[in-house]
Amino acid sequence: MAMEARGALVPKRNLIRTPEEIEGIKRSGVINTAILDLVGEKIHAGMSTLEIDELVYNYTVEHGAIPACLGYEGFPKSVCTSINEVVCHGIPSAKEILKEGDIINVDCTTILDGFFADASRMYVIGQTTARKQKLVDVAKECLYIGMEAAKPFGFVGDIEHCNSFYERWLGFRTALVEADLPIDRALCILKKDSELYGSTEWLLEQLDALPAMPDAFACANDYLAIHLMTALKRKGVSIPEQIMVTGFDGTSQSALVDPALTTVQIPSLEIGRMAADILLARIRNPEMPYHWTHVKTTPVWRESTRGQG
Repeated sequence: MAMEARGALVPKRNLIRTPEEIEGIKRSGVINTAILDLVGEKIHAGMSTLEIDELVYNYTVEHGAIPACLGYEGFPKSVCTSINEVVCHGIPSAKEILKEGDIINVDCTTILDGFFADASRMYVIGQTTARKQKLVDVAKECLYIGMEAAKPFGFVGDIEHCNSFYERWLGFRTALVEADLPIDRALCILKKDSELYGSTEWLLEQLDALPAMPDAFACANDYLAIHLMTALKRKGVSIPEQIMVTGFDGTSQSALVDPALTTVQIPSLEIGRMAADILLARIRNPEMPYHWTHVKTTPVWRESTRGQG
């Protein structure tokens, strides 16, 4: 993998979670969020950060969960409390008393049924200085800008249609994991290919059924991508300004549509020759060990993706 070759820490495929596991993470997140809501209700000037820790611990265990911070790498408390200039991971203490004008970050991690949820929240104690308030406001604004930019991707195609479609789906998922982007099957169109993928009306129905529109669709081949673009344009979606679309196979039609389709060029002739050579070799030697053959493909950047073409 390119990122791994450059020395980056790349998550392994076992980090890809099933829908059931994702639901488990969400349930842990419900408790974690409720803890931060509780802190927001109770926090005040004159309160010690140790009292915040006790609030967090009690609520967590009362709801059948575990405070992940407690005992982690020797950390002695259930939550991190960082006041003013303390950047992060402050340790709660009876000696730390909140004062009017303080800003404090409370960082909480919860384990429920083996699933982790992690979040922090900044609190302003009473009225603070203009400088501190600006820090809080700008940081919150940056969070929302980042959330808006981090839109998920969708995949289009029956991943059980053939082995190559399934491998393209695996490549799609792996790329998202390596880029730390979310994988949400609810934003994908994965129906069996007995459905009318070539029908604009059918695709419009599938798009309307999605809970939200992703920032980009990766399609299992150019045929699917071209029909998807037709449906998106019927919905009034601007490609690539609102949604980007990519195909696969490098067909001649991909260069003729408007906008021209970003795709992946595959060396079809070379693949055919290699397949014939392997088949003949196996006929001559049926006991020959099975092996994988990898063929390099070439992205063809065009106008259906932003910043390219």
